[in-house]
Amino acid sequence: MAISILDPELVSQIAAGEVVERPASVQKELIENALDAGASRIDVSIEGGGIGLVEVADNGRGMSPDDARLCIQRHATSKLKAFSDLEEIASYGFRGEALPSIASVSKLSIRTRDASADEGTLIVAPGTLKAQTSTIGSPVGTVVTVRDLFFNVPARRKFLRSTNTESGHVGEVLMDAALSRFDVSFSLKRDGRVTKDYPRVTSARQRVEQVLGESDLSECRGERGPLSVDAYLCSPERARRGSSGLKVFVNGRPVRERSLFSTIAHAFGDRLERGRYPRGVVFLTLPGSLVDVNVHPQKTEVRFASARAVLDAVHSVIARTMTSGAGFAPARDVVPYQATERSTLPQVVKDGASELGGQRYKLRGAGALQVSEPSRKSQELPRSATSVATTRPETKATPPQTDEPPQSESWRGLRFIGQTGPGYLLCESREGVVVVDQHAADELRLQGLLDQALNQGKLGAQALLFPETVRLAPDLIEAASQKVEALSRLGLDLRARSKETVSMHSVPRLFARMEPQVILQTVETHLLASSKSDEEALRLTLAELACVGARKLDAPITRNEADSLLRDLRNSDLRLPCRHGGPLLFKLSFSDLARRKGER
Repeated sequence: MAISILDPELVSQIAAGEVVERPASVQKELIENALDAGASRIDVSIEGGGIGLVEVADNGRGMSPDDARLCIQRHATSKLKAFSDLEEIASYGFRGEALPSIASVSKLSIRTRDASADEGTLIVAPGTLKAQTSTIGSPVGTVVTVRDLFFNVPARRKFLRSTNTESGHVGEVLMDAALSRFDVSFSLKRDGRVTKDYPRVTSARQRVEQVLGESDLSECRGERGPLSVDAYLCSPERARRGSSGLKVFVNGRPVRERSLFSTIAHAFGDRLERGRYPRGVVFLTLPGSLVDVNVHPQKTEVRFASARAVLDAVHSVIARTMTSGAGFAPARDVVPYQATERSTLPQVVKDGASELGGQRYKLRGAGALQVSEPSRKSQELPRSATSVATTRPETKATPPQTDEPPQSESWRGLRFIGQTGPGYLLCESREGVVVVDQHAADELRLQGLLDQALNQGKLGAQALLFPETVRLAPDLIEAASQKVEALSRLGLDLRARSKETVSMHSVPRLFARMEPQVILQTVETHLLASSKSDEEALRLTLAELACVGARKLDAPITRNEADSLLRDLRNSDLRLPCRHGGPLLFKLSFSDLARRKGER
């Protein structure tokens, strides 16, 4: 087949995939353009989850007729003139790709007027970069209307999720924008109804309280050299499984950086269980020359010139507040933060060196330093091997292991002998001795019962004698109103009482003895704050509840309870892997015992 040059419009449709993934991607680009235009108010309207309509109206500077005609041409931008400008990017959008990408996969129209003009300009581009231009009466500012997203690219449209899911992503983008700019008013209208309204406030803390619906926040502030850290974090009791409730902004940009999330969780010490992250918002500010925001097409990732130094500084500021009494009550076993080995800044700056934390860094080339994510399991690692120095001795006892792991985990033929160590069941089979992790085994039993009940539609609800009133973030209350059927299948009856509270009238029957607040926290993470399908979210919720509701490792157990546990597992023949990543049982055969006896 002969090689040919692709048509420019086809190139634009292909390239649009880098920028336009879903309606929320469109909204994000348009909001960033509005912020760069100096808007003090931004109003978003969507229909059909944004697939039918996304409209962003702002009161910013607007565009002249000439600029309006150029704005949908590829690589047309007012924010970048030379390659050297990339070192100090201060605007949100700068590539000049958003509007042409959107125009190539939707029916786009733009109404705009510059303050110096008497008339506005209307640009209409229905799935093409060949726009129609006319004059129109318009207030100062810009209104961008995007209809029928992916109408001409059905292969991409079929991968969009449900209306509720796409609407949830749109709400998340608006929340991020509101958190990044507390001096701007934002609103979201969904299918004609206002669902989010964030009037401008005078401080970042007020905005965090407004968006998260939380007022009990620990404020962590500090600086190291050119890096400034401002964090507003909820108490550990409000932590979630997973990082969905934690927001991190770098120079005003929301980023999803796993190493940063892990570092923030580490700073809480043992107040947080493994896998849980605090709810809250962390703002990082540093010179543009020390951070590369041009790593990801949607600018959701960044690369630091000295990643380790940034992680150390973030950990230091948050841990210092947590342990000083200025934050939450300090835990006895929190290890005070100690800075790790200093790292170089391989980023070219004007004077050939830079400073962070009082240390003058010499330059070693132009590549960005890669840093591995801090691990909660790291123990006594060299300072240079981990970016966060939180080494605590492991106190949990480890059950005996065979030289070779068992080929399969079978519950048949096990006879309970007794409990040993901190909650291990000592059993006997025809082949030898078996040690069972009682927490993991009970969790597996519960998960099997829950999966079976969910498949049969028999989870059941236990009505509470007195409804429990609990606080919930406004966006999660909105999500709950959209997931009534899923909550009902779970056995949970939630009713909104105010913008920040709900009342629980029933809980899943199998967890009637569990604290309602614990149940709700699990539902928040895996169902209300998740973009997964309801079916997948329900199963993740039940798996988490099974873990929380299972017998603890150090809990005593009677013979009848142990026999009942083994009988349930034997009858169900469950062989699912442990969610914690380890085996459920350890075998030591009689032949191994005889061999070891002979080795004496």
